[in-house]
Amino acid sequence: MPIEFTAYGTGSAPIIKGTIPVNNWTVDSGNIWKANVGTGLYPRYLFSNDSLQDLAHSSNAGSWFYTDTRNGTTTTDSEIANFASGSLNGVEYVMRKSPWEWNIMTVNSHSGNTITHSNDGLQNWEDAGWPFAFINKKAFLNAPGEWFYDSANGYVYFQAPGNVNPNTLSVELSKESFGFDPGLNKEFLTIKNLEFQGYKERGVKIHVNPGIRIENVEITQSATGILGGIGAGNTAAKGAVIKNNYIHDIYGTDGLYFSGDGNSLIEGNVIERVFLNPMEAGPGSSGQWANGFGLRVTGSTSNFTVRGNKIKDTGYIGLVVSGKSSGGVNSLVEKNLVEKSDMTANDGGGISFDFVDGVTFKNNIVKDTKYETALMPLPYASYKPIAHDYYFGNTSIKNVKLENNVSMNSSSIGIWRDSTLDNTNIEIRDNLVYNAADMGIGLSTYSTITAFPTQGCAPNSNSRCYVASYNDVWSGNKVYQDNAAEQALYQLQVYSNGSVGTTKYGTWTGNYFFNPFKSNGRIFEEYRLFDGSAWKVGDPLEVTSSSGIMLRATNDCAGGPEAGIQPLGSTATVTQIYGDNCLGVTFQNGQSGWVNRWNGAGHANRNVGEWRTYTANNSTNKSASYTTSNPPMPPLYVNETNSPITVNIGTGKCNSLGQPIPASYTLSAFSDSIVAETCSLQQAN
Repeated sequence: MPIEFTAYGTGSAPIIKGTIPVNNWTVDSGNIWKANVGTGLYPRYLFSNDSLQDLAHSSNAGSWFYTDTRNGTTTTDSEIANFASGSLNGVEYVMRKSPWEWNIMTVNSHSGNTITHSNDGLQNWEDAGWPFAFINKKAFLNAPGEWFYDSANGYVYFQAPGNVNPNTLSVELSKESFGFDPGLNKEFLTIKNLEFQGYKERGVKIHVNPGIRIENVEITQSATGILGGIGAGNTAAKGAVIKNNYIHDIYGTDGLYFSGDGNSLIEGNVIERVFLNPMEAGPGSSGQWANGFGLRVTGSTSNFTVRGNKIKDTGYIGLVVSGKSSGGVNSLVEKNLVEKSDMTANDGGGISFDFVDGVTFKNNIVKDTKYETALMPLPYASYKPIAHDYYFGNTSIKNVKLENNVSMNSSSIGIWRDSTLDNTNIEIRDNLVYNAADMGIGLSTYSTITAFPTQGCAPNSNSRCYVASYNDVWSGNKVYQDNAAEQALYQLQVYSNGSVGTTKYGTWTGNYFFNPFKSNGRIFEEYRLFDGSAWKVGDPLEVTSSSGIMLRATNDCAGGPEAGIQPLGSTATVTQIYGDNCLGVTFQNGQSGWVNRWNGAGHANRNVGEWRTYTANNSTNKSASYTTSNPPMPPLYVNETNSPITVNIGTGKCNSLGQPIPASYTLSAFSDSIVAETCSLQQAN
């Protein structure tokens, strides 16, 4: 029989807190006060007047220590020697494990400038310069707004903001792990119109609860918002509904994490501020990793709909779908708005999907994606700041559609199509990429090695990692750039079949690439080859690999002997080199302008017509530019609301097909968009 947990009567929603008040403070020493709260609490958070306070840590004012060396079980740094040997034994420490991951570990032993710890599973990120800090020791408590709990004597120690007497403040300590825990295998429960605040683990726990409904619930100031699953093999009637909840100020890894079969609906949730400060993960998290996901649908999940959610300010990835690579998940992700992802990590982004079969992503908006590299030891020879608005993952992706989505103002990449040995039936249609700082669309074979090594693909056997072609469909996509350094289309070819071996990504029809700058248009940023020991990158017009794989030329198609790309021991032709189109280059003189920019010493002439021949003679794949010098970027209008809106575009404007746009233009509900180009300046080839 269904059971409902909800507010009673009228008025504001009741607040169910996981905290206890802390009173009766006495001076410990100086500005540090103490209060007896009893043993066995193991709190994770302390709040003063509803504001989160800092756990005592070794480096104040937002500063960090930085590793001299490290491996899976040992870290060395000159700053560690400032602590008496052995004094860090048993202390927890927060460290950046990789570009995209933070970890909380416990010190096993400490001597001089060296600590040992349990294996942190480092992924080849063992060089110097990674940030870390020690936490949760009374000796570190030396600044206003810091606290420490002594589990042995049951006292909490606190140096209040402004060094005031904490008896004048409302101080609370997190005690409870879960705000709502329904128990294992309880079905058809409803939780609605409640607020959960201040929990050590989860505001709401889902514990194999088919048919659960969570509606109009607010969860805040907790390690995780909603987390759990309803189990596999459920009928459609036992799907979950998670709808219209407000999840914000989450200090751990997930705002909302869900898994399970059964026609589930995740709709209308607002998720904000997830894992924006690695120090806030708190004590008692030893051995855990943390990134900052807004919304994750993963595990054995199938037949779900994720619709109309708004996700903003997340540490790593805004929205993730992953976890089932066979049998078809038959699911839909639509009309979601993801904003400002990848705030405390690198190589994350807006919407990511991996290990999926049968998902459609449509009418979503991803905007203002960031990346965080200030706390990384850059530069790496084979790594750089990265953020993806839409990311095809590195294991298995089959029967996936990406259509009518918007990417706008990304700090890095609009759409990144990573590739593996298990990709098929991928369709990318009618998407808009606007003002991506690095590239509009990226294609890569980097991950054919990472997905299925049991199939014989290994770093020193490039031909077995090589995929000649995929059956992708690329149609009607539009890429707009506003900087000469931005690339419309990029292809990273890692593995070869021993000759030219450039992977082809299906059929391309009706795609449009735009940049108003004269010398833009690098389609191939680089070709790289891993020979089993190191990445090898070609210099201009040189090939360093004996396998004959093509490597990059560094110029940008502006002309001159470095403008072309040449494979070892042969003359480049259109049929040998995928994408010999230099998309985004300026065509002030029509096709002759194109040809001139491809006339390099020892290189064949290439032109728009040849590229169209290569792409199945489709005349609708176009590049365009203005005929004047560097005009402003044409404005983008996007509807982020659930109702039609009318925008004043002005006169003399055309869309990417050269069709006039009315001065007063109506955008239909969520994600409809238009880029208004000046008709008199537009020239498509």
